[in-house]
Amino acid sequence: MSAIMEEEAISRHLRMKAEFEAFARRAKFTPVFSHRSAMEFYGYPIPESCPATSSPPHLAFSTRNARHAMRGSVSHLWSASMDTIEVDQHDPQEIHYEVVTPVVAWAQMATCMTEEDLAVLGCSLTCRNRRLHACTVETLEEYVENNPHFHGRQRCRKALEWIVNGTDSPPEAVLYGVLKRNGLNDFVPNVEVKTPRGTYRIDLAWPRLKVGLEYQGSYHAETMQMRRDIQRDHDLKMAGWQIIYVCKDDLSTDQSRTTLLRLIRRIIEAQRATLVFLA
Repeated sequence: MSAIMEEEAISRHLRMKAEFEAFARRAKFTPVFSHRSAMEFYGYPIPESCPATSSPPHLAFSTRNARHAMRGSVSHLWSASMDTIEVDQHDPQEIHYEVVTPVVAWAQMATCMTEEDLAVLGCSLTCRNRRLHACTVETLEEYVENNPHFHGRQRCRKALEWIVNGTDSPPEAVLYGVLKRNGLNDFVPNVEVKTPRGTYRIDLAWPRLKVGLEYQGSYHAETMQMRRDIQRDHDLKMAGWQIIYVCKDDLSTDQSRTTLLRLIRRIIEAQRATLVFLA
């Protein structure tokens, strides 16, 4: 995860924290923030296609009797288990509020997201970054299996087919999902490759065939990063790897994805032929 993405996560958290505190001061009950509000509190990016607005804040209640109507909020009934964290619980002078855990918030988002976007969000929870890592794929699966009746459960189960542990960024998760849906199941995230000049980590790789996919975000356009990328590419090629570089445009439309998949399959076949020739 780049420094820019880290800063964006911190900014989202601070913005939601301030909003939660302002709301809790006005509330005559202990609010439980949920859905998109909870996700942004933890710093996770929300896909642009999600129609659920970040403001006013979203609140969750376990029963109708517990539900509070308050201007400037969106309330939801949530019948599944609802683990929360309590904020400022050690200081009686501070305001109090609760936030559902990232796992619960992910399941709640299923009603307003496509399966692909839900998978991307899930990969944000299971990512390699120590600040944002909240759980494993297995934790998400356990929650879904143990709560059989919440709205969006089937969409969660579908999304789980594409979620993987240890990606570095949401775009990598999109790319991984595209590969999985199109039968390219042998790619794994964050594969380390040792070369004479150092060890490199490839975003998504098929180790046996030495085919790698690298997502190129905007920070790769920086001069020093470009130089490092060129040196890295040379070293990996000398080690027998073929690297395919992927950018946002490659994933933006069905046509661009089809073109990308055609290229990936062509490189795979070429690498297979090379390995047979060298055997």
